[in-house]
Amino acid sequence: MGVAYGSEPQRVQELLLATARTHPGIAAAPAPLVLLTGFGESALQFELRFWTDVDNWVATASGLRAAINDALPHAGINIPFRQLDLWVRAVPPVADKSAGAKAIAPIEPPKLRRR
Repeated sequence: MGVAYGSEPQRVQELLLATARTHPGIAAAPAPLVLLTGFGESALQFELRFWTDVDNWVATASGLRAAINDALPHAGINIPFRQLDLWVRAVPPVADKSAGAKAIAPIEPPKLRRR
């Protein structure tokens, strides 16, 4: 999972571990483990590993995800939205015809038919 840059990794790890330790169906031994796995485009990436009964692992994992989703905002930790920045450097000016240069035609938006 990813959390917003600026989040304290130790605090995120503690929150994930505490949530896993108190969630029903998660084995106490071997103990749950949280790893900081990378620096994504928009988030610090964490992985939570835990043991559970194989017959109930889908429901247990789903419940744990819901518990984490509830716990993060209470701790002031955000799950970020993907961020894209668009930088427009410059648009070439329209050339002056009197200077002998070719004029650059303005770009017109496409004309869409109305239905």
